[in-house]
Amino acid sequence: MAKLLWGDWFYDEESKGFKNSPRSSNKNESRGFNKYVLKPIIHLYKAISENKIDLVKKICERQEISIKESDFNSTGKDLIKLLFRRWINVADAVLDMVCTQLPSPVEA
Repeated sequence: MAKLLWGDWFYDEESKGFKNSPRSSNKNESRGFNKYVLKPIIHLYKAISENKIDLVKKICERQEISIKESDFNSTGKDLIKLLFRRWINVADAVLDMVCTQLPSPVEA
């Protein structure tokens, strides 16, 4: 799946599959990264910004973000920071990137 998120891979809604070139007539195609990474992030951000708490709760359930009812006492930027820290843990992301991208000290 990771290979399909980068480069010229497009998700086609009609065939429910990935293709390496878009069909100009099909408006339902989008790059894999946009569909599976950016779209959920933007969707959650907009819902929080527009103070749509019911929608935020549904998105959190779908994305398996653990939240408490008391977390919704904060609003705006504070709520955005709180939910994104729980959803996309920076420490885990950086550690994973370092482990997969940097060469071992023996090779370097």
